[in-house]
Amino acid sequence: MSTLTVKINEINELIRSFGRNAVQEIKMKDKDGKVIGQIRYGYKPQYVFDAVNQIIEPENWRYELIKEDIFETQVVIEVKLFLKTDTD
Repeated sequence: MSTLTVKINEINELIRSFGRNAVQEIKMKDKDGKVIGQIRYGYKPQYVFDAVNQIIEPENWRYELIKEDIFETQVVIEVKLFLKTDTD
């Protein structure tokens, strides 16, 4: 198994270990506050950053903003993630 795969698995395990506190409900709402479309769930960004920092360390990764959509109550972004790992 590659070093990158091992690191990603470790990050995922750590994020899951944070439990329900790390999960957020994601709803798109119209101007009247009515939910539009499907309710989704995802991890709160800070928990993801904390896990990546702990496993890979802050100096070994970065992200670049690709696209952002700003709505009245929500921002949706697309990022490109860069990871530096050992090559052994």
